[in-house]
Amino acid sequence: MQKINFENKPSTNSPINADNLNLLQDNVDKELINLNNNVGNLIDLDTSNKENLVNAINEILKKYAPIELYNNSSGAYGTINLSDDASNYTYMEIFFSGNDGYNYPSSVKIYSPNGKIASLLYILNDGTAQNFYFKVKNVLISGTTISDVDGRYADATFFNSALPAINKVDHVKINKVLGYKY
Repeated sequence: MQKINFENKPSTNSPINADNLNLLQDNVDKELINLNNNVGNLIDLDTSNKENLVNAINEILKKYAPIELYNNSSGAYGTINLSDDASNYTYMEIFFSGNDGYNYPSSVKIYSPNGKIASLLYILNDGTAQNFYFKVKNVLISGTTISDVDGRYADATFFNSALPAINKVDHVKINKVLGYKY
């Protein structure tokens, strides 16, 4: 590509004329063609597979896909064991639910999870729009375990406008944990 070194007036070394304008247009056309030819080029993908586009895309998707560290569709209380160390992940997502028959799942995502305490907060109504339930517990993420923090959990029921009934009962169970490495 031949560069045009334009100069300000009063210089006459780079006039705005047909030759310079055509050269400018040719340069732009060449660069657009070059960019168009490189779009979708396997060589430019961040993958070790440079021969097959489908395999290259699958490799990239796998790199960013979450890794299942724990799964129990029924849910579990107390300490749960993970299949890998929390320090290997940038994010961890904990899916949890209650044991009250409503079983609405919730989740919380924790950045740099190892050694962190996460609050698992579960709020629901009983379907009447008059009562709602507030259930919470704190868990510690450490290495390959997630455990309750000193029995710190609560179950509060709010009836209409009355004062809540608060119990120290663990009604939050962990169903699934995903780890994200990106």
